[in-house]
Amino acid sequence: MNDEAFAGLVRDYSRLIYTVCRRLVHDDQEAENLTQDTFLTAYRAIGRFQGECPVNVWLCSIAKHALVDHYRRHKRE
Repeated sequence: MNDEAFAGLVRDYSRLIYTVCRRLVHDDQEAENLTQDTFLTAYRAIGRFQGECPVNVWLCSIAKHALVDHYRRHKRE
């Protein structure tokens, strides 16, 4: 996937991912951070995405893992 195609993916799904994150963390800034983390991880992993599930499910799964990582970091602090 080229950068232009990935930008389209971000454009199409960023609102969904932000909404999911916002509902989970109840904080606008943290939801934005988690959304960015989600798309950064997706960008790095796009070559491994095999299309076995819809893109929105894949991205929500990445967001869920980003949230778990977020709580692990804050638990240590």
